[in-house]
Amino acid sequence: MKKLLLILIALPMIGFGQDDEFTILQNKVEDMNQRMDRHHTEYFHGAIISGTGGLVMVAGIVASSTPIGIIGALIMTVGSVVSVKSHHWFKRNELYVEGNSDTVKVSDPIKKLLDLKDLLDLGLISREEFNKKAKELKQQIKD
Repeated sequence: MKKLLLILIALPMIGFGQDDEFTILQNKVEDMNQRMDRHHTEYFHGAIISGTGGLVMVAGIVASSTPIGIIGALIMTVGSVVSVKSHHWFKRNELYVEGNSDTVKVSDPIKKLLDLKDLLDLGLISREEFNKKAKELKQQIKD
């Protein structure tokens, strides 16, 4: 009976005490999933373009047509570039905005300001520390 009472008292405290951290972590996971989906889609499209270019190039070689072979090689090159550049979705120059499925580009001081706000929301820094550092970052943004 004592264990049941302890569980009934402690469980709500544990559950309610983790809301902010869970929401932040969930947003970061959603951001990573979006980036992975975009990377895979772009890589797949590049591979399709590259494969099509290869087939056109082979058709040009079989038909002994130099212009068709050159066009196929160019298409294949474009597809390869698209596939190789698909990694840009993993750079951290974009940030997931809560409540919005799009990503927006933000400057480094703004990222730091948003990270600082997360620390304040989690109670890891005081309001005074936040205000002091935010003032410095806002000055950097203006400059």
